[in-house]
Amino acid sequence: MIGMINRGDDTVEFYAAARQSSLYRHPPVRQKLEYLKDGRVFLDGVAVHEQPTTGQMWHDLISKILAMRMMKIDAMENGSFLL
Repeated sequence: MIGMINRGDDTVEFYAAARQSSLYRHPPVRQKLEYLKDGRVFLDGVAVHEQPTTGQMWHDLISKILAMRMMKIDAMENGSFLL
C-alpha cells in the first residue's frame, strides 16, 4: 500500500501487510480432568493416583505389625520400655 501523502520531493513509502504471529498457530492441547462419584481423579482417561491392590494393602499392614512387634520385643530385652 502506498502512503497516504506522497509529494513529489518525498520518497515513496510502502507498507507491508501485518504478518501472522507464530505464537498462536497451534492452540495448546488441554488435558481432560474427570472426577468420578467415588472421588477418583482421571486425567485423559488415566487414573492420576493408582489405588493399591488389596493384596498390597494386606502386605503393608502385616509388615508394619511385624515390625512393631519386633521393636517391642527388642525394647523389652534391652530394658527400655518406651513403646
